[in-house]
Amino acid sequence: MDPNNNPTDTNDRINLDLSMGIGPQAKDPVEQDGKFMELLRSVTDPTQNAQPSPALPPIHTIPPGYYNLTYPQNAAGLLPPITNQGGARALETPRPGTRLGRPPGGHHARRNSSKAAVTVEKNVDKDIVPPYPWATTRPARIHNLRYLYFNNINVIFGQVHCKPCESTQTVEYNLSEKFGELYRYIYDNKEVLRQRAPKVWSCPKLTSCCSCKNGMKPVIGENKEEINWLFLLLGQMLGCCTLDQLRYFCDKTSQHRTGAKDRVLYITYFGLCKQLEPCDLFNL
Repeated sequence: MDPNNNPTDTNDRINLDLSMGIGPQAKDPVEQDGKFMELLRSVTDPTQNAQPSPALPPIHTIPPGYYNLTYPQNAAGLLPPITNQGGARALETPRPGTRLGRPPGGHHARRNSSKAAVTVEKNVDKDIVPPYPWATTRPARIHNLRYLYFNNINVIFGQVHCKPCESTQTVEYNLSEKFGELYRYIYDNKEVLRQRAPKVWSCPKLTSCCSCKNGMKPVIGENKEEINWLFLLLGQMLGCCTLDQLRYFCDKTSQHRTGAKDRVLYITYFGLCKQLEPCDLFNL
């Protein structure tokens, strides 16, 4: 038999050609390898299969300071929401009869305001009859030097009392002379005082009695409205006042009235000098 007509040999040759890649259906090995590597790269590289992103719509930027307040037509009766820390909430329509602008606390706020008004009325001092020509209608207040010189008030007088002799005398001070002495003393020693009354003010030098030569203290009545403040200032005898009387002066002149007596006495001296001559030297 012709070997070309042997079906078994023909099948064997076809299988051999296919296994070696040389048969009529075999393709170029280089081309096969190229397609295989391309397929391998497409599997391992996800970017090869990624679809191009669709084009984004144009962005309309809002200029700074502009707010789009356009609302749907079916929501014309709604108010825009208010943003707070807890989120957005709609404005509430006030109930009929509600008073707008009422301060917090209701009747408590009105009660506090009435208390404040009462406190202010208590702090306002009423006018008094001036006990001396150099005193004003306000307690613990004296006229200034200009007023005193204009009204020819140049001599300040007051009474002193001697306890051993039980005698009372009247002492007079020249206004310009005695205030000049006090002015010079404060001018020279203000930095040294350190807002405390010196010993010469705390333990003042008293006028000697004509009979027994003892010191005579100034007469200070129980009525604080009748204290002769200018006489005590010029004689530098404010230290004879009690702490309560000095605090009364500070209270009526809106001065700091707490602390030791030397501190309150210092404030009283400077407060009276400031009333008499309002200059920077007597600023506290």
